[in-house]
Amino acid sequence: MTSTTNPDRILALPYASPADRDAFRALWAFDEILAEIVASTREPMLAEIKLRWWGEQLENERRDNAPILTALTVPLASLTSLVDGWTALLGEPQLTAEALERYATGRGATLFAAIPHGGATSDRLIQCGEGWALADFAYRCEDRLARNTAFEMARQRLSSAAIGSIKRHSIANAILADLARRDVLDGYPRLHPPGSRRRALRVMRFTLFG
Repeated sequence: MTSTTNPDRILALPYASPADRDAFRALWAFDEILAEIVASTREPMLAEIKLRWWGEQLENERRDNAPILTALTVPLASLTSLVDGWTALLGEPQLTAEALERYATGRGATLFAAIPHGGATSDRLIQCGEGWALADFAYRCEDRLARNTAFEMARQRLSSAAIGSIKRHSIANAILADLARRDVLDGYPRLHPPGSRRRALRVMRFTLFG
Protein backbone atom coordinates (compact mmCIF):
# COMPACT_ATOMS: atom_id res chain seq x y z
CA MET A 1 0.00 0.00 0.00
CA THR A 2 1.55 3.31 -1.10
CA SER A 3 -1.50 5.56 -0.80
CA THR A 4 -3.75 6.50 2.09
CA THR A 5 -7.14 4.81 2.46
CA ASN A 6 -8.30 7.03 5.33
CA PRO A 7 -11.32 9.17 4.30
CA ASP A 8 -10.18 12.26 6.25
CA ARG A 9 -6.72 12.11 4.71
CA ILE A 10 -8.22 11.66 1.24
CA LEU A 11 -10.22 14.86 1.88
CA ALA A 12 -7.14 16.76 3.06
CA LEU A 13 -4.71 15.62 0.37
CA PRO A 14 -5.89 17.87 -2.51
CA TYR A 15 -5.27 20.94 -0.33
CA ALA A 16 -1.60 20.06 0.22
CA SER A 17 1.02 21.65 -1.97
CA PRO A 18 1.34 19.64 -5.22
CA ALA A 19 5.03 19.19 -4.43
CA ASP A 20 4.15 17.55 -1.10
CA ARG A 21 1.27 15.27 -2.10
CA ASP A 22 3.34 12.19 -2.90
CA ALA A 23 5.20 12.65 0.38
CA PHE A 24 1.93 12.81 2.32
CA ARG A 25 0.50 9.80 0.47
CA ALA A 26 3.45 7.62 1.37
CA LEU A 27 3.76 8.91 4.94
CA TRP A 28 0.10 8.39 5.72
CA ALA A 29 0.10 4.97 4.04
CA PHE A 30 3.02 3.90 6.20
CA ASP A 31 1.24 5.10 9.33
CA GLU A 32 -1.78 3.01 8.31
CA ILE A 33 0.42 -0.08 7.93
CA LEU A 34 1.61 0.38 11.53
CA ALA A 35 -1.95 1.02 12.70
CA GLU A 36 -3.10 -2.23 11.13
CA ILE A 37 -0.39 -4.16 12.97
CA VAL A 38 -1.57 -2.82 16.32
CA ALA A 39 -5.26 -3.27 15.52
CA SER A 40 -5.14 -6.75 13.98
CA THR A 41 -2.44 -8.59 15.96
CA ARG A 42 -3.98 -10.28 19.00
CA GLU A 43 -0.74 -10.95 20.83
CA PRO A 44 1.00 -7.72 21.95
CA MET A 45 4.39 -9.43 21.84
CA LEU A 46 3.89 -10.44 18.21
CA ALA A 47 2.75 -6.92 17.32
CA GLU A 48 5.83 -5.53 19.04
CA ILE A 49 8.08 -7.85 17.01
CA LYS A 50 6.45 -6.67 13.79
CA LEU A 51 6.82 -3.03 14.78
CA ARG A 52 10.43 -3.59 15.79
CA TRP A 53 11.18 -4.97 12.31
CA TRP A 54 9.86 -1.76 10.76
CA GLY A 55 11.84 0.28 13.25
CA GLU A 56 15.04 -1.51 12.24
CA GLN A 57 14.40 -0.82 8.56
CA LEU A 58 13.92 2.85 9.33
CA GLU A 59 16.92 3.14 11.58
CA ASN A 60 19.18 1.52 8.99
CA GLU A 61 17.66 3.37 6.00
CA ARG A 62 16.79 0.08 4.27
CA ARG A 63 14.51 1.36 1.54
CA ASP A 64 14.84 -1.78 -0.61
CA ASN A 65 13.12 -4.08 1.91
CA ALA A 66 9.54 -2.94 1.25
CA PRO A 67 7.78 -0.87 -1.45
CA ILE A 68 6.41 1.58 1.11
CA LEU A 69 9.94 2.38 2.29
CA THR A 70 10.97 3.15 -1.27
CA ALA A 71 7.98 5.48 -1.62
CA LEU A 72 8.77 7.50 1.52
CA THR A 73 10.46 10.77 0.62
CA VAL A 74 11.67 11.76 4.09
CA PRO A 75 14.78 10.36 5.83
CA LEU A 76 13.70 6.98 7.18
CA ALA A 77 15.54 7.45 10.47
CA SER A 78 13.33 10.48 11.20
CA LEU A 79 10.33 8.14 11.43
CA THR A 80 11.64 5.74 14.08
CA SER A 81 9.69 7.67 16.72
CA LEU A 82 6.51 6.92 14.76
CA VAL A 83 7.08 3.22 15.44
CA ASP A 84 7.80 4.06 19.10
CA GLY A 85 4.48 5.87 19.30
CA TRP A 86 2.50 2.87 18.11
CA THR A 87 4.53 0.57 20.36
CA ALA A 88 3.48 2.65 23.39
CA LEU A 89 -0.05 1.26 23.00
CA LEU A 90 1.11 -2.32 23.52
CA GLY A 91 1.74 -4.37 26.62
CA GLU A 92 -0.43 -2.56 29.18
CA PRO A 93 -3.87 -3.94 30.10
CA GLN A 94 -4.95 -0.42 31.08
CA LEU A 95 -3.39 2.42 29.12
CA THR A 96 -2.13 5.22 31.35
CA ALA A 97 -1.87 8.91 30.59
CA GLU A 98 1.91 8.44 30.40
CA ALA A 99 1.54 5.78 27.70
CA LEU A 100 -0.85 8.01 25.79
CA GLU A 101 1.67 10.88 26.03
CA ARG A 102 4.34 8.65 24.48
CA TYR A 103 1.92 7.62 21.77
CA ALA A 104 0.89 11.21 21.04
CA THR A 105 4.48 12.41 20.84
CA GLY A 106 5.70 9.42 18.85
CA ARG A 107 2.85 9.25 16.37
CA GLY A 108 1.20 12.65 16.17
CA ALA A 109 4.19 14.94 16.53
CA THR A 110 6.26 12.84 14.13
CA LEU A 111 3.60 12.77 11.42
CA PHE A 112 2.87 16.48 11.57
CA ALA A 113 6.55 17.45 11.62
CA ALA A 114 7.81 14.96 9.02
CA ILE A 115 7.26 17.09 5.91
CA PRO A 116 8.78 20.61 5.87
CA HIS A 117 6.16 23.34 6.04
CA GLY A 118 7.82 26.53 4.88
CA GLY A 119 9.97 26.91 7.97
CA ALA A 120 11.07 25.34 11.21
CA THR A 121 8.69 23.02 12.99
CA SER A 122 6.63 25.07 15.43
CA ASP A 123 5.42 24.15 18.88
CA ARG A 124 1.86 24.67 17.63
CA LEU A 125 2.39 22.13 14.85
CA ILE A 126 3.60 19.57 17.39
CA GLN A 127 0.69 20.42 19.69
CA CYS A 128 -1.85 19.92 16.91
CA GLY A 129 -0.22 16.66 15.82
CA GLU A 130 -0.41 15.26 19.32
CA GLY A 131 -4.03 16.36 19.69
CA TRP A 132 -4.99 14.82 16.37
CA ALA A 133 -3.35 11.49 17.31
CA LEU A 134 -5.10 11.41 20.69
CA ALA A 135 -8.49 12.10 19.12
CA ASP A 136 -7.88 9.43 16.49
CA PHE A 137 -6.98 6.93 19.22
CA ALA A 138 -10.07 7.82 21.25
CA TYR A 139 -12.38 6.87 18.39
CA ARG A 140 -10.52 3.60 17.87
CA CYS A 141 -10.48 2.68 21.57
CA GLU A 142 -13.10 0.42 23.14
CA ASP A 143 -11.96 1.05 26.72
CA ARG A 144 -14.07 3.89 28.09
CA LEU A 145 -11.54 5.11 30.67
CA ALA A 146 -8.65 5.26 28.20
CA ARG A 147 -10.92 6.89 25.63
CA ASN A 148 -12.02 9.60 28.04
CA THR A 149 -8.42 10.24 29.07
CA ALA A 150 -7.42 10.60 25.43
CA PHE A 151 -10.33 12.96 24.78
CA GLU A 152 -9.33 15.24 27.64
CA MET A 153 -5.69 15.27 26.52
CA ALA A 154 -6.79 16.05 22.96
CA ARG A 155 -9.02 18.94 24.09
CA GLN A 156 -6.06 20.58 25.79
CA ARG A 157 -4.11 20.59 22.53
CA LEU A 158 -6.69 21.19 19.80
CA SER A 159 -7.54 24.84 20.28
CA SER A 160 -8.84 26.86 17.36
CA ALA A 161 -5.95 29.31 17.87
CA ALA A 162 -3.35 26.56 17.57
CA ILE A 163 -4.95 25.12 14.45
CA GLY A 164 -5.33 28.54 12.87
CA SER A 165 -1.66 29.28 13.45
CA ILE A 166 -0.51 26.27 11.39
CA LYS A 167 -3.02 26.69 8.56
CA ARG A 168 -0.85 28.85 6.31
CA HIS A 169 2.18 26.56 6.27
CA SER A 170 0.55 23.17 6.85
CA ILE A 171 -2.97 23.21 5.43
CA ALA A 172 -3.34 19.42 5.09
CA ASN A 173 -2.40 18.86 8.72
CA ALA A 174 -4.54 21.82 9.81
CA ILE A 175 -7.54 20.19 8.13
CA LEU A 176 -6.96 16.94 10.00
CA ALA A 177 -6.51 18.81 13.28
CA ASP A 178 -9.70 20.82 12.73
CA LEU A 179 -11.72 17.69 11.99
CA ALA A 180 -10.32 16.13 15.16
CA ARG A 181 -11.17 19.23 17.23
CA ARG A 182 -14.75 19.22 16.01
CA ASP A 183 -15.03 15.48 16.71
CA VAL A 184 -13.78 15.96 20.26
CA LEU A 185 -16.27 18.78 20.81
CA ASP A 186 -19.09 16.60 19.45
CA GLY A 187 -18.18 13.67 21.70
CA TYR A 188 -18.49 9.92 21.25
CA PRO A 189 -19.59 8.48 18.90
CA ARG A 190 -18.86 10.90 16.07
CA LEU A 191 -21.84 12.92 14.87
CA HIS A 192 -20.40 13.04 11.36
CA PRO A 193 -18.14 10.02 10.73
CA PRO A 194 -15.33 9.90 8.16
CA GLY A 195 -16.69 9.55 4.65
CA SER A 196 -19.88 11.50 5.35
CA ARG A 197 -21.01 14.42 3.19
CA ARG A 198 -21.19 16.69 6.23
CA ARG A 199 -17.53 16.03 6.91
CA ALA A 200 -16.55 17.10 3.40
CA LEU A 201 -18.52 20.32 3.93
CA ARG A 202 -16.63 20.89 7.18
CA VAL A 203 -13.35 20.74 5.28
CA MET A 204 -14.58 23.13 2.61
CA ARG A 205 -15.78 25.62 5.22
CA PHE A 206 -12.52 25.41 7.16
CA THR A 207 -10.37 26.04 4.10
CA LEU A 208 -12.49 29.02 3.07
CA PHE A 209 -13.25 30.65 6.39
CA GLY A 210 -11.17 28.95 9.08
